[in-house]
Amino acid sequence: MTQFINIMELTPVASNHTELKTELRHNLLGKSQPQMIIAQQVNDPDVMGQMGTYLKNFVETGQVWALLVGLVLGFVFRGIIGR
Repeated sequence: MTQFINIMELTPVASNHTELKTELRHNLLGKSQPQMIIAQQVNDPDVMGQMGTYLKNFVETGQVWALLVGLVLGFVFRGIIGR
């Protein structure tokens, strides 16, 4: 895409239009720079199983109780402040 923009910026208005069309067609139809593809390797595709494991750990370590206490205290303080 940057090649397309560079060609459009550098091309004068009174240039040969057939030459511009040919150059644009070559750049847009795959004769451009190779693109880098970023990928991620997945070791365990069982997403629901992982979520279950994390939830079980969340409950076993008592973090769920800390969450509930924090929510209750937050609503109490909100009620006291009156907003």
